[in-house]
Amino acid sequence: EKNVSETFLNITDLTAGEQYTISVTALAADNLTEGLNQIVSTYSKPEAVNNLHVSGVKETSLSLGWTQPNGERLFYTIKFENKTTILSTNETQGIVSELTPGEVYCFKVIAVAGDNQTESDERKICQFTKPEVVTDLSVTNKTTISVFVTWTKPKGSSSFYRVKLTGGALWEKNVSETFLNITDLTAGEQYTISVTALAADNLTEGLNQIVSTYSKPEVVRNLSVTEVTTVSISLNWTKPEGNSSFYKVQWTDGNMTWNSNETEPFINITNLIPGGNYEIKVTAVSGDNLTEGARVSVSRYTSKFVLRHNSGTTR
Repeated sequence: EKNVSETFLNITDLTAGEQYTISVTALAADNLTEGLNQIVSTYSKPEAVNNLHVSGVKETSLSLGWTQPNGERLFYTIKFENKTTILSTNETQGIVSELTPGEVYCFKVIAVAGDNQTESDERKICQFTKPEVVTDLSVTNKTTISVFVTWTKPKGSSSFYRVKLTGGALWEKNVSETFLNITDLTAGEQYTISVTALAADNLTEGLNQIVSTYSKPEVVRNLSVTEVTTVSISLNWTKPEGNSSFYKVQWTDGNMTWNSNETEPFINITNLIPGGNYEIKVTAVSGDNLTEGARVSVSRYTSKFVLRHNSGTTR
């Protein structure tokens, strides 16, 4: 209670967000005779929330959290920056959903007093949602030293893509296009490629998409015929540079074709026809059993005559 001579008064030392009833009565000069009092009820302004932060980031939602302020309040409101109210809660957290992936959103959190009108100062925070995952990641072309990868832009927004390579080398690059030719690889090596969309803050990442592939093996070297009989041809070659898992050997007489997979750099091809002409191709194959290097070939006839030491030479 306080007596004043002015027609105004600043009442201090109140509790934030608390309801107060104030009555004002005029007194006569005898300091005893009172008129009827006039009453008003009001709330002090709530304190602003503390430690506003983003506690969870997803593609279409953001989770916010904050610390309860001193004093009293009835609930909190979360608003977009344009002051559109998103939700009200009496908890010190809230989830804003139905957002667009890869977009930035700014929010204001305000404490509201028990009259549903008196608001605290606002606290503001901005955050990007996660971009969606890229789709259709695939290897469209490969050589002995490169692989060409493409993908489809994700739904929503994204600023650029982070491409990571693991395997025979560790490598990372940021690109704005939906394709990349990765070079300087080792022939026949397995590589894992991941592509991740990032938001414009250069920090908020979507989930990555992964593809595993092999570069092409190099061509085998020094393919040569080491022995020829009437029914067999023996060959050897030098292991190609880089890596390979096995060798695919194919031979044909022009009418029929045969195949054999070999792990060593040589082969003895048997059960051939005397005097027959055979084209023999050798290809290095990578560890996926699918990716083949360039073929190298040689043509050779089997021997036509058989030498018999006891009875002479016969056809």
